[in-house]
Amino acid sequence: MCPNVSASFIWNAREVMSNVGQGALYIASDTKTPSSLISSAEILGTLEENDTTQVIRDECEMYQPLSVFTAGDFVKVAVQYYTVIRNKAQLDQFISGLQVYSLEKLVKECPANMKALLTNANPATLEPDDLYNTFEPSFSDEGSNARAEEEAAMFSWMMFLQDCASNIGICKLEDVLAFATGARHRPPCGYGVQPTISFSGASPLPSASTCAVQLVLPTGLGEEKFNDKMTEGILGALGFGSA
Repeated sequence: MCPNVSASFIWNAREVMSNVGQGALYIASDTKTPSSLISSAEILGTLEENDTTQVIRDECEMYQPLSVFTAGDFVKVAVQYYTVIRNKAQLDQFISGLQVYSLEKLVKECPANMKALLTNANPATLEPDDLYNTFEPSFSDEGSNARAEEEAAMFSWMMFLQDCASNIGICKLEDVLAFATGARHRPPCGYGVQPTISFSGASPLPSASTCAVQLVLPTGLGEEKFNDKMTEGILGALGFGSA
């Protein structure tokens, strides 16, 4: 079907598919697998001759009549093409990168552990305490007026996180994490720097530096207004360059 794909590449691709998971194979930004057709074919157990199946057959070089394929065979060929064969150059580069620091060996020897590192499979549930303890606050001198306001802001921050987890408000913990770090899930190996919280009374809205992993909380607000402004700032700024 695709004679220019080497046997060693197919072996490596199968290793990656079985050990890391198919999700890691969607490396090319233009990968578009017709999932609706594949899902319906798996459920119904039949295939229909239409424009979509014809496009898939043309791209996958399936020249035999559609009637000779079972739904399962058709799905397997399509998935292999869209996730492996079409992305051969990207996968070769990915595998070469894994080999630099012997990560390819670790993928083969510790597939379950490496799957958790290289994919977003089964991310840990985010809890309020997790998010609260991730960031280290930078307080003013003890006994100062600023310190009292900062400690009040930290209490409001803790209550805000509890509300996010309890679905009391429209803001979710994942939204908060994305605002502060740029990602909705915590990286398995940590952030590389200590995430911090600083304080400012200049604006009632929070701000963040996702590169430095620094969150700036507003001070001088009551708990209810703090919640409102945190929700406004976070949900209004989700997206690159907005936080």
